[in-house]
Amino acid sequence: MATLKALALSLSLLAVFLFAILALFLTWRRSRKNIAGDDSTEFFLTAKKSIPLWRIAWSFFASATGSWIVYAVPAFVVDSEFGAGYIGLISYSVFTGLPLVIVAMVGEHIRNRYPTVLSWGDFCQKRFGTATQVAVSLIVLLNMAINLCAEYTAVGELFSQIVGVNAILPILVIGILTMIYTSVGGLYVSIVTDQFQGIFSILLLLVTAVYIAVTFRLPDPLPDLGPILGANYAGWSSIGTLGISLTCATFFSDAIWQRVWASADRRTLLKGSSLGALLATIMAFFFGFGGFLAAWGGVMGDDSNLAFFDLLSQGGTNPHIWIVVVIVILAAVMNESAVDAYQSALTDTVVALATCLGVPRLLKRDEFPLMPARFLTLVINIPIMIVATRGYRINQLYLIPNMITSCATLPILLGLIPRIEGYVHGGSVIFGTLFSLFSVMVHGRITAGDWKDGIVQNFYTTYLYDAFLTALISSVVGVAVWAVGEWVVRRALGWPTWVVRDGKGNGVRVADDYNGGVGNRSSVVGGRGGGGGGGGVGGASHETIDAGADGLRK
Repeated sequence: MATLKALALSLSLLAVFLFAILALFLTWRRSRKNIAGDDSTEFFLTAKKSIPLWRIAWSFFASATGSWIVYAVPAFVVDSEFGAGYIGLISYSVFTGLPLVIVAMVGEHIRNRYPTVLSWGDFCQKRFGTATQVAVSLIVLLNMAINLCAEYTAVGELFSQIVGVNAILPILVIGILTMIYTSVGGLYVSIVTDQFQGIFSILLLLVTAVYIAVTFRLPDPLPDLGPILGANYAGWSSIGTLGISLTCATFFSDAIWQRVWASADRRTLLKGSSLGALLATIMAFFFGFGGFLAAWGGVMGDDSNLAFFDLLSQGGTNPHIWIVVVIVILAAVMNESAVDAYQSALTDTVVALATCLGVPRLLKRDEFPLMPARFLTLVINIPIMIVATRGYRINQLYLIPNMITSCATLPILLGLIPRIEGYVHGGSVIFGTLFSLFSVMVHGRITAGDWKDGIVQNFYTTYLYDAFLTALISSVVGVAVWAVGEWVVRRALGWPTWVVRDGKGNGVRVADDYNGGVGNRSSVVGGRGGGGGGGGVGGASHETIDAGADGLRK
């Protein structure tokens, strides 16, 4: 045990330290080239259209995985209370990767229409207004903060349970190292190191796969799968719960959106996200299938989080501790690549929100200053690292943002559909989200019998497919209710009923009604200025629409 502890701790920390040194070296080398625009805050946050195909593919892969995958996927498949069996294994694997492709496809449309976008919240400001950006940015921050907390928690628990050291040590080492090189090099260096970290992770995975194939054998005859590993209710329902929750959570992760903005062109974005999704799916399936084999072969212990390690140790009978060391190193490197992605993305979201709220104007600058942006990378992470030492269950941590983002995704995406975009404004997005959150609470009250227990059930403890369906359907209903009400009021007052912010400070397009994408009596009115979140913006014009929060005021 002492040998395992010494080897795993020293080699894993050495690996993350060497990758941090590599990141600083790459930052220094690029700074020597004096490339125009590299010293801007925008490039620090987005690396706008500068990353080629294979580099962005590895980065998509790295940002979608992390050390959580060693714990969460096996536990989801084999846990005695909520194990989803082989159906859950397939759905978890597929929906680890597929959302990357979906977001990339939507992102290509957004990049073309709003080329100066910095973040998901920044897009919402340009499309729906400031009020919507603030609401969306808060959800994004919650989502990524919990994801980063889960990453820290996973690597801390890994070292605590497998290596036998205090969880604070790996959290501090990885957190500080990534904070140093992301605060210096920004998103660009995070993406470049993802390539090396990803290749290293895949090589270690291949070594582990060969080892398992050579050393592990299932009992003969094969045991029955039983109610947990076989096709069960939890597995079939996971198609809905994971499909909805992981896709919606990905839309609210600026760690993924940053890769969208950084992709060099359309081909790079779509092909890179597809390759990254394929690698992420393979990685998730590998660890989940390992837990599945451990349970099927009868070597799994009491803790489902450690199912994959039980497979390697074969219930504690395998003397080959080196393979456990390999997985600890793999998890530490995957954790480092995921942590630096979330650190950069959190900074991106905060800076974009501060820019929208006028902080650069207060500082008499054209853009948010670069040094404060770097400082934010440090400040944001400290409280998250502290919370991570509490050791919360990872799958439960993820349920909080998964449910909230499921309530908020469709209202925003509806605003991208040409036929109805003129009727979907900031007010309808916010109302649709709030209506959906309330509907999920009502669902919890009905199923759990109590408001408090229902909220805890749907937002923290239990992945219920009908709760996620309630979130999706009610969000669309909420948007429709607000949009119809606004249309009736506008019609009654004789105001234009089809209103779209152009997102470039040139006012809004208005029309009496939709007609082939532009409406009839269509015109562009207004100019750069206010606009709290609805269909229009302030400005001097005889037909200017000052939308306020709901796009109703003419």
